[in-house]
Amino acid sequence: MRIRTAALVVVLCLITAACGSRLSADDKKVFASGGGASSGVGTATGTGTDTGTGTDTGAVAGGDATATGGAAPTGAGGTATKAGATPPPTAPKGGNGGATDVGVTATEISIAVLTDRTGPVPGIFEPSVRATQAWANYINGKGGIFGRKIKVIPIDSKTSAGDNRAGALQACKQAFAIVGSMSAYDDGGASAINDCGIPDISATVVNPPRDACGPCYAAFPNLRHYVLGSKKLLSDANAGAKDKAAMIWLNASVASYNAHKNMQAAQSIGYNFVYQKQVEVVEPNYTPYVVDMKNAGVQYVSMVGDNNSIARMMKAFKSQNYTPKVREFDTVIYDPKFLQQAGDAAEGVYTSITITPLEEAASNPEYSLYLDSLKRSSGGSPDGFFGAYAWSASRLFQEGLEKTGPQATRAKLLDFLKNLHSWDDHGLHAAHDIGNKTAANCFISLVVKGGKFTRNAPAKGYDCNRTPMFPPA
Repeated sequence: MRIRTAALVVVLCLITAACGSRLSADDKKVFASGGGASSGVGTATGTGTDTGTGTDTGAVAGGDATATGGAAPTGAGGTATKAGATPPPTAPKGGNGGATDVGVTATEISIAVLTDRTGPVPGIFEPSVRATQAWANYINGKGGIFGRKIKVIPIDSKTSAGDNRAGALQACKQAFAIVGSMSAYDDGGASAINDCGIPDISATVVNPPRDACGPCYAAFPNLRHYVLGSKKLLSDANAGAKDKAAMIWLNASVASYNAHKNMQAAQSIGYNFVYQKQVEVVEPNYTPYVVDMKNAGVQYVSMVGDNNSIARMMKAFKSQNYTPKVREFDTVIYDPKFLQQAGDAAEGVYTSITITPLEEAASNPEYSLYLDSLKRSSGGSPDGFFGAYAWSASRLFQEGLEKTGPQATRAKLLDFLKNLHSWDDHGLHAAHDIGNKTAANCFISLVVKGGKFTRNAPAKGYDCNRTPMFPPA
């Protein structure tokens, strides 16, 4: 398969890795130029059947709106309770206040999902729409919240800063809040959101202006810090690996930026990068670089790139019969396509995540609720990172509505978000500080064994505070 354009590959790498980087103007130009066929990134293993075209102001096909079971809210950042324990609250005697704010009536609350649905790679963030609609169908099947059903307004930001802004302006007029969004150009709408004061609860953010805007809060606030726990874990378990480290990155300015920030963070805990190399986005032959790393005695290797490129590099290592002690890559490789592409050359490769592994979903009530609701709503495969954090954003919105009472206002919701400092979506992921826009200093280390991603450490739960984040929170 051909690789997507440089910036698209890297944007997705950054989003899934939560590595605190941004898109430069040059990279945005490359992104907008289009590219080759999809090669699959992150853990988005399915995009459903609704790819969307143009600006869609109607609801996604809802499917069965009577999803059952799942974890009921137990307070901000709480732990999942028994499946199906508590339904959403009903309207109090005397009513819920009726039309209390923009996008709110006595019977309905409208929310917008401002997401790239068309562009160089159509449907690239469709999982966020599917997950948010699945949540709405679940809630509506339970009778709504305080007597109000949820109406989802998908808005296509078309992989464009201008369309992201236009979509934000539309949401300001039509919706109570923006929920579950994902966009490569999310900075486009930042000023509009800031000006109109609409609550924006994204799945995650990509660009600093969206992170910095006042009403903007992400379920996964990933831009401000690097979590170094996995690097510390692997260096402690593999003596000498950090003394001879290597970093490879694709030839795009955002990739270079991220690689150097990644190295800077690792150096803060003693990593020494003896080999640093930029390679072309469509690099067909990684053997010369592998030979150079072998000659330099490299024992730790990482790369900022897409899973296809990383898979080709792993095959080059195998062809040279050379296996460094540690091969660790960002969450972009947490994808069945990487395992297919790399084959047995992926054995022993590490990654880390901040969310319950999909392989453990059956034992997690909240994950089970998400997957069941998604299946009932639109069918298809689970949507991994993008979908799971869009679901978390939707549940965070639900938590805010329930905690602030039946007379819903934007001001009340924003006050709730500003003061919420622990949110784990009832055990779906590590507990992030929403109000301070800081991700949890927690991780789960995964390693490829027998052609599958398996838990490496800790034995259960998350490893937290192994080492300070960079820079310290």
